[in-house]
Parts: sequence; C-alpha cells; structure tokens
Amino acid sequence: MRCLLEATVDFRNNGCSIAGRVTGTRLGRRNLRPGDRTTTHSQRSCPSQAPYRVWLGKLLLLLLACLSSAVLRGQTTNGLITGVVSDSTGASIPGADVDVVNTGTGMHRTTKSNAGGEYILPQLNPGNYKLTVTMDGFATINRENIQLQVNQSVTLNFQLAVGQTSQTVNVTDAPPQLNTTSATLSNVVNHEDTVNLPLNGRSFTQLTLLTPGAAPVQNGQQGSFTVSLGAGGISPSVNGQRGEQNNFTMDGIFNNATYTNTWVIAPPPDAIQEFNVQSHITDAQFSVSSGANINLVTRSGTNKFHGALWEFLRNDILDARTFPETERLPYRQNQYGVYLGGPVTVPHIYSGKDKTFFSFYWEGFRSAQTRSYLASTLTNAMKQGDFSAVLGAQVGTDSLGRPEYANQIYDPFSSRPDPAHPGQSLRDPFPGNVIPKGRLNSASLQILQKYYPAPNLNVPEGTLPNYQFSGATNTDSDIVGVRLDHQITANDSVFLRFNRSNQHVISPQDLPTYVHTLSNYTQQAAFGYTHIFDPKTILNIRYGYSYVNFASNDEPAGPGLHRRDWLY
Repeated sequence: MRCLLEATVDFRNNGCSIAGRVTGTRLGRRNLRPGDRTTTHSQRSCPSQAPYRVWLGKLLLLLLACLSSAVLRGQTTNGLITGVVSDSTGASIPGADVDVVNTGTGMHRTTKSNAGGEYILPQLNPGNYKLTVTMDGFATINRENIQLQVNQSVTLNFQLAVGQTSQTVNVTDAPPQLNTTSATLSNVVNHEDTVNLPLNGRSFTQLTLLTPGAAPVQNGQQGSFTVSLGAGGISPSVNGQRGEQNNFTMDGIFNNATYTNTWVIAPPPDAIQEFNVQSHITDAQFSVSSGANINLVTRSGTNKFHGALWEFLRNDILDARTFPETERLPYRQNQYGVYLGGPVTVPHIYSGKDKTFFSFYWEGFRSAQTRSYLASTLTNAMKQGDFSAVLGAQVGTDSLGRPEYANQIYDPFSSRPDPAHPGQSLRDPFPGNVIPKGRLNSASLQILQKYYPAPNLNVPEGTLPNYQFSGATNTDSDIVGVRLDHQITANDSVFLRFNRSNQHVISPQDLPTYVHTLSNYTQQAAFGYTHIFDPKTILNIRYGYSYVNFASNDEPAGPGLHRRDWLY
C-alpha cells in the first residue's frame, strides 16, 4: 500500500527562489520504527521577505497535516507557452495583452509582456489553444490550433504591425517543433494514435515501443505477477536502461507498482488524453530513476459531450488449427467498454460550461482460451510401487562392487555407513526397482489416485510424456475510472480522480487436477490544485493514494483437498 504526495511552491521574483519539500516513509498504519525514514528539507536563497516565509510556513503545515502514509515526490503534466512580443523593427513591446483560450474547455487566461517584451503562460493543461495578442496602436494577432502536449514547452514569438486593434491578423502556420527550453528527449503519443492503432489487449504501454531506442525487454518478475489482457502490457527497456527502472506517472502522480516494477493503473485508450515517454532526462522533477519517464494524462471532459462504445472480439471460428491439436479448440475473447465526458450539468440548477467537467470510463475483458498440453503422470503399475519400466542402463558400481542403474530406487531404511568411504553412506536398491506394497503410505496412495490421472497416450510404459489434456485459461478484468475538473478562477484550478482495476487469470498447470491463479487488484485516488500568483509564482499541489494487491497461488482444480482425504 502506498500513498503519494507532492507539493511544490516556486517563488521567482527579482531573482529570489524558495523551495520546500517534505518526504517520509511509513508502511500501513504502524508507527515509525528504527530504519524508517522521515525527512524534512527546505532550501532558501534570497533576501528576507516576510510574505514568502508566511506562504512557505503555510505550505509546510499543509504537508505535515497530510503526512498519513508514505510520501514521495510527484511531477506535473502541464505545458508552457512563452515567447517575445515585438514590433516590425524587432524592438520589444512591453505591456501587450496576451490571451490564451483552451478551445475544448473554454479555460481563459491573460498575461502581459514584461519590459523585455517577454510573456509566460505556465501550467496549461494539454489540449488545443487559441492565442491572441493585442496592444494599443498595433493590429491584433490571432493564432489558432496551437496543440500543447504533455510537459511540452512551446515558444511563440509575435511581431505586431502598426494599425488599429480592430484589425486582426490570423496566423495559421504550425508552431515550431524544435524544443528550445529542455534537452530531455521525448516522444508524445496523442489520443488519436492511442485509440486508432491496433492493440491486442488495448494496453497503452504497448505504444511505448514507438519511442526511438525502446525494446520489448523486461524481467521475469514484471511478467510473472502481472495479469495480461490479450498480448499484455510492457515496461520496455529504453536506450539500454533496464525496464524495471522506468518511472510511471499519471496526472502528475506516481503510478508505480514497486514490487513488480510496472504500473498501478492502465486506463483504456479512450480515457487517455496522451502520454509522453521521456528519456535522457535533464529536468530535475523527473529525475526519479535511470530509466524512462512514462507520463500519462487522463482525458478530461470538455464543453461538448463526447462518448464512445466499443467491443473487440476474437473467436476460434476465425482461427486456424495449431499444433498439436487435431481440431480447433474453443477460444472466446471479448473486450468492451464505454467512455463519456462533458460539462457537469444539472438542468435548471447548474451549468458547468467553461467551469466544471467530468469524464467516466468502464472496460471489461473476458477471455477463455483452451489449449492442448502434454504431461507426465504415474502409470497404474507405478502407483503400486512397480518402477521396473523406468530402470535404465548400468551407470557404474558402488563401493561393494554392485552395479548401479539409471533411475534406480533405493530403500531409505537400509542406510548405513560406507566402510570404504568414511563419512558416506550405503543403501540397498529395491529388487527389480519395485517398492513393496507394505511400504506404501495409504494417504499418499489416496492423493495419487485423486490428483494423478492415468496415462492416455499410446506410448511404451516408462516413456514420458505419456498424458495429453486440454485446459482453458480464463481471464477476467474490470477497470473503472472517473475524473472531475473545475476551473475556480482564471488562475485557480482543481481536479479529482479515482480509478479501480480488478483482474484475475486462472490457468492450467502440469496436470489438469490443479490450476494457477493470479490476481491484480489496484486502486488510485488523485487530487490536484494549481494557483498562479503571477507567471513566475506558482503553487502546484498533487496528492495521490495508491493501493496494490498482487496474489499468486496454486490450488487444486474443482473440489479442494479436504482433511478427510488424509485419513486412513
């Protein structure tokens, strides 16, 4: 169980910077013990300014009040638009109004260019934007279709022409693709690609392989304890780093299942706005581990209602027969779900247009795939103690000169010191490799009769494998999530999110009499609040709670082994 909290305050005014962070570790509800760690760290490098100290004190009190579980850092998913406003001669224009509007949600924010003509619009959610620049004595400039991606910094410079503000110049060229604000390598997969590209199992992590330098390499623990839907997800190796070193985040909250080095929640593609695979990380906020940072943004509602229904199926009727089956075996796979998002609206009571939005998804997965297996079991003679059929060729002699054979069974009650080799023992083999019936345990015989079927392949006695059976691997999954966004003011926004995933798989083992069960149950709740004091002074709070429960067990198929089976 893990609870994640990140809060960042960044004051930048006249070259002054203050940062505060509180981290700690605590498991479950127990008290801190020796070896547990709680760290409080603050850094201050500016002249004494009482208002900043008051804000920092309030922030630290808030963090300490929220410190109820393990507390770690988080990251942001928002982007940034910056640039310079100048006239036709290249001279900077201070005091120009720069207005940005999210065309999907109607979110509106305004800033002014400074004395050097520079403007900054920070903490913008990924989406499509329209930007307008106005200044008395100059024609207005509109720039539309500005696609801001997760963690992206876009530089847009504007050159105003002399004229009336009623005159409008529309700029239609695309923003520059070269990132001049960060050396971090990144590859963004947008919503359209996530939904439209074919994915067996619809796990967005499969698309991380579109990143240059990504390879489908992961360790056994990542795959052994994770329920795979279809082809399953993957935590890839990026640029030669280990896959278990990747850091997963969702909406700025840690999304790591630390035991399996994978993810806690994997929403369906329809509920993902976009995600960014970052490598060669130079930004300190993402320097968590040596691997890639896979930063996902869930899809929020907009001013228009959007919905989707889907069903993906696989069926043995559509498949060819595979070896060693003599006929097509049953195979059913269905993956279906729903997504809905839009403004929160209560007729005649509340309209959330431009302010409050919701999004909801649910996806189910059901699969039953039958396959043919080859196994080795005991023959009826072996169950009676007769192993003569597997007695092999002579492999040597013991210290008494007696021949030794492959697969020979020895009487454990005949153990005695070996006179020719002090410190070693001798045992006598059972004559003919047959265990006397009086030496067989009746409880063990009952287990053999119940859980070890008789051979069904026409092979010579003693030849293995000697048993063939068909077994079905059954997988079921239900994932659900809901998100609420509210724009309090132009400079204040908040979001809440809850996700739940419940996945199970039951698969046959070496014999049809027992199965392996694997369960993944996870929950995650997230809260975020952002307040912009000015373009250089931002308060950004992220709180996340993740619950992870992975279980792996072997158990008898059908009725369990009861105590009465051991009575004799």
